[in-house]
Amino acid sequence: MAGKTTKRKHPRVTFTGKVDLLFPDIEYLNCEALNISLIGILVLGCQEQEDGTQCDIEFHDSSNESSRRLCIKGEVVRSNEDGIALLFRNMNVRTFTDLEEFVKNQAGDTYLDTDEFLDALPAEMSAL
Repeated sequence: MAGKTTKRKHPRVTFTGKVDLLFPDIEYLNCEALNISLIGILVLGCQEQEDGTQCDIEFHDSSNESSRRLCIKGEVVRSNEDGIALLFRNMNVRTFTDLEEFVKNQAGDTYLDTDEFLDALPAEMSAL
C-alpha cells in the first residue's frame, strides 16, 4: 500500500502544555492536548461535548514560564472516545500572531508557512 494521504492543510505539532476548556455549562481544567495547529487543537477527554458547542480555550506554553496565557474562542468539530477536536474561532490579528508564535515554540525547528494559512483563512476572518 502506498503512503497514507491526508486532507490536512495545516501542520500539527505536539502540544506540551495544559488546556482549560470553559463551556457554558462546565469547565474542564488542566486538560491534556495531543497536538495543536494554527486552526485548532486536539484535547483528550471531554467527549460528552457535542459538535458545534462553543467554548473558551485557555492555554500557555509550559516550557516558557514567561509566556502569556492565550485565550481563544473554539468550537467542537469532532469527538470520539479519546477526546475532542476544537476549531479556533474569531481570532483577531494579535491573537493569531500570539498563536503563531506559540505554535512555532511548540514545533521547535519545524517551519510553519503563514502565507498558506492566510490564503485558507475564511473571508470573514481575514477582514478583521
